[in-house]
Amino acid sequence: MEQKSVLIGMSGGVDSSVAAALLKEQGYHVIGATMRLWTYSDSCNMKHEGCCAESAVEDARRVCDKLGIDFYVMNFKDMFKDKVVDYFVDEYIHGRTPNPCIACNKYLKFDALLKKALAMGIDYVATGHYAKIEKGEDGKYILRASEAVKKDQSYVLYNFTQEQLAHTLMPLGGYNKDWVRQKAEELGLGNTHFMNPSGLDNPEHYTTVYNLALIARYAMTLPQFREIVATQTAQVQALNSDEILYFSNHNKMLSLYEGANGIKTGFTKSTGRCLVSSAQRDGMEFIAVTLNDPNDWNDHAEMLDYAFSEHYPKKLIEQGDTVKVTNIDGKDYSMVAASDFTIPFKEHQKTQVEVISHISNDLQAPINQGEKVGWLEIVCDGVSVGEVDIISENDIYGVSNIRLKNSFFSSFIRVAKILLV
Repeated sequence: MEQKSVLIGMSGGVDSSVAAALLKEQGYHVIGATMRLWTYSDSCNMKHEGCCAESAVEDARRVCDKLGIDFYVMNFKDMFKDKVVDYFVDEYIHGRTPNPCIACNKYLKFDALLKKALAMGIDYVATGHYAKIEKGEDGKYILRASEAVKKDQSYVLYNFTQEQLAHTLMPLGGYNKDWVRQKAEELGLGNTHFMNPSGLDNPEHYTTVYNLALIARYAMTLPQFREIVATQTAQVQALNSDEILYFSNHNKMLSLYEGANGIKTGFTKSTGRCLVSSAQRDGMEFIAVTLNDPNDWNDHAEMLDYAFSEHYPKKLIEQGDTVKVTNIDGKDYSMVAASDFTIPFKEHQKTQVEVISHISNDLQAPINQGEKVGWLEIVCDGVSVGEVDIISENDIYGVSNIRLKNSFFSSFIRVAKILLV
């Protein structure tokens, strides 16, 4: 019997993580995917949690690594803004109370994501919702609330069509939350838990060096965070007096190691010396983590030395690389990469790299030179590692509709697939 495949939406939380594990145990070829829905660095400094959070990407990647399944990040930012955020704002303006999760399920999770899965040759999509899909005697599919939980999640899924129900799996429908939490612990999917943001001792704190590295990697994508952790000394005006306060960074790596740019020291009597450090050279950046290490300065220097000596910078995209468009009065115009993209590679390392262009299948003129029209997603060994904007190389006027070359699915164009040795 041919093995069926399923693309499961992953938030990194306990429900979707256990759902993925159950599907794998049931014999499916499971592929994890996180939908990138929003970029917070340009909006505000609020704390973001849940399936829409940027941190969900790293949490989901860790879980997929643990389960041994492929993982992808799929960019739905434009659709999320159009179908969910703008709708949400408009409803509030008109005095109504919208439910953004219903709109997200209707247009993204069980429509756009399903279409993308089917276009990739995948049989099903799945989620960690507590609901059941059953097939009636008349051959029609029925969505039911899970009998094992008090909370009914079926109401946010009422927009399902028969076609969507036929291609959707919900493996948690027969389980309750306590069982799911216990299953997550058995699978080793609960490796980090913080009781406070300060890091001060608490018996219920636990984490791993790997998880701290993932947290640090995400934090270093935030410009303000990068600036703070790289600062060696600072002076600040006191709030209630004219006194100037002086602060010194305890991270000696900033002065001891060439290229060091962060990140954080930590010490209590129960944990010992803990250190997360980072350094940047030749377009490459590495992070090192140790816990309870009395020789941390030297150990971090040696780990970072090893990383820089064993890797070299590989430029995957060069500013000005083009994605062609056509059917504009018989003349070709170019959409180009807005910047370079470089990642570290080891000598003789075999890595499958895919560069995927996300660009509307129907661009609307006029388009100004330098205007963003999409983005390139860089995927290494199935893991999304970065993005580069696509911009128009020229001004484009005089046409209302622009058709792209080589597009096979709206906003998802595979433009390159290379094996680097």
